[in-house]
Amino acid sequence: AKPNGFGANGGQSLAIHPTNPNIVFVAGGLMGDWTMLGAAQGIYRTTDGGSNWSLVKSTTYTRSNSERGGSLFTFSGTSIVYAGTHDMGLLKSTDGGNTWSMIVPFSTSGRISDVKMHPTDATILFVSTVNGLYKVKDSGSITVTKIGTGLPQRPRMVVINKNNPSIMYASVGTSGVYWSTNGGLNFSARNNGMSATLNLGKVAESLAISP
Repeated sequence: AKPNGFGANGGQSLAIHPTNPNIVFVAGGLMGDWTMLGAAQGIYRTTDGGSNWSLVKSTTYTRSNSERGGSLFTFSGTSIVYAGTHDMGLLKSTDGGNTWSMIVPFSTSGRISDVKMHPTDATILFVSTVNGLYKVKDSGSITVTKIGTGLPQRPRMVVINKNNPSIMYASVGTSGVYWSTNGGLNFSARNNGMSATLNLGKVAESLAISP
């Protein structure tokens, strides 16, 4: 363990810089929907492979036992970082994480559980929130569109087929796995072979597509 400077009592999501493996971002917060005095929540960054950490943005991250899966960071090039939060919406840094600005003010009740970038268009993000799935386009001005028709409840996370970005999968808790063939506009269930597990109250949380 390398806790030097890491003041939170847990990390919910971790992302490694795409070109410098010594730079890592972690969503540090509370592991449980409760308050712990002295816990320093927010975005932590290391630039030396984890030997030292700095809190680069104070914001709230909490996690209950029923809320897992998803990635809260994604990168565009070497300097632009996007971060989903639980109380400040979608954040963006253009200087490698030194400073942050809120670009989409999702409501406090719309906490973000996953942020994914389109594999061939870095101006497009797919953001999973408690209130549903959103497509965010950041191309000088910001546009936000709610998508995901057919999802029976909030998505925990989505994954995108890099070879055909029109194909997306979403983990949808007790409703299992859903897929889209039109870039996330519409989804349908893809649960053959999973019914027995889902009927026991199990949930779909994390997804990955084979490269």
